[in-house]
Amino acid sequence: MHSKLPSFLTQPMLNWLNQYYSNNMDSIASVGLFIWHFSPNKRNINKPNRRPSINEEVKLKTSSINKNIYFHEVDNTILHVYQESGFSLAGSKKADEFIWDGDEFIKMKNLFYMIS
Repeated sequence: MHSKLPSFLTQPMLNWLNQYYSNNMDSIASVGLFIWHFSPNKRNINKPNRRPSINEEVKLKTSSINKNIYFHEVDNTILHVYQESGFSLAGSKKADEFIWDGDEFIKMKNLFYMIS
């Protein structure tokens, strides 16, 4: 595993990085933790809007093209992964839910997506 990774990453987070970025670890500019920020939804009051909010971040390298990965561990088997990629004003942001089945993470659903 990458020697610059922060100590606050848990084993499920390290497992996810190993599964999805084992060959491309050098492409990651920063890694960290995020929390969900909920706000009222004007169209559907039963389904609040959710936005990721960065809680903790460690820069691994500086680059004009970013690949940032942030984690939110719901429990031992459910991991939310928020990824930012591209330039700061011309990229995409997405968050997905992954479930650990004992051997690997399986993508279950998309939680958030935005093109900037």
